[in-house]
Amino acid sequence: MSSLPHRSTLTRVLRDYNASIEAPGPVMDNIALLGREGTTVLIGGQQAGLCTGPLMTFYKALDIILRAREAERELETPVVPVFWVAGDDHDFSEVNHLYLINSEQEVEKIELKAPFQTRPISQIPCRDSFLQAVEQLGDRVSARRFKDDYLEMLGETCRQADNFGQWFARILTRLLGDRGLILFDPLFPGARELKRSFVQVLREGVLDFKQACREDEAHLRERGYHQQVRKDPSHASFFVIVEGERRPVFREEGRFRSRGGNLDLSPADFWGRLEENPEMFSPDVLLRPVFQEHIFPVLATVNGPGEISYQAQLTSGYRALGREQPPLFCAAA
Repeated sequence: MSSLPHRSTLTRVLRDYNASIEAPGPVMDNIALLGREGTTVLIGGQQAGLCTGPLMTFYKALDIILRAREAERELETPVVPVFWVAGDDHDFSEVNHLYLINSEQEVEKIELKAPFQTRPISQIPCRDSFLQAVEQLGDRVSARRFKDDYLEMLGETCRQADNFGQWFARILTRLLGDRGLILFDPLFPGARELKRSFVQVLREGVLDFKQACREDEAHLRERGYHQQVRKDPSHASFFVIVEGERRPVFREEGRFRSRGGNLDLSPADFWGRLEENPEMFSPDVLLRPVFQEHIFPVLATVNGPGEISYQAQLTSGYRALGREQPPLFCAAA
């Protein structure tokens, strides 16, 4: 999809966010290119992990860049690479650690200790303990050609970052910004208007989306395939961020209620509140790809193996919200 009514808003948000993480010139050039009608994106994303998290994350980012270049050559039309930083995800226990092979050639775990359970990753402030994790990494890894430079970069980006998600983004743009990789975090304050436009679409189609997903899931079961994502049927397919915590929303007895956050509203009041405060909105794992498709002119996406599996539950869900499921690539590993 190349036509995008909010293209100018999108490019402004991307320009502001990437400037905030000190992205280099090639990134800004690609953002300017995205501002032109007809430019599409090759996109993928991941949770913001400690020191970029699993190596799969870095491979996925490289894959996005290379596939964008390849698509641009084949189609002879501009295609830019975009990495979606899942900064609104709240499972800190999934991203607060890394595994490495230490100087004794043993697998070792380095883990951040912080009492965060439901706070979005991009609202977790950077702490001194994060720098201590970098020091641990330096102590555990034997000497290598680029070790000192890399450790210095990790420490510098941590001190510059406002939060854990931004630390991840600063590292990634240091490593791959010269290749033009655009980064986007849906929790960036400037993205509220993009969220509002999707909330307005969702208000009319969320029930159709949930029904479409259930039908796709039933078809998968009939054919003997497993269901990658299982949810409470009353789950509304999204979360709200209330007082700095990400809370699941359920449709119960004709009302929208959150688990925590004391949200209990009629549909009219709930949607009115979301449209007035779109920064509260956060999609769940199944709705997020459709949200991504709404925001960006997506040519194709790069997915991990798990993401590929749950995309099978989404084919009809895209259509229920007026989108088409894009071509899917599995990230090279």
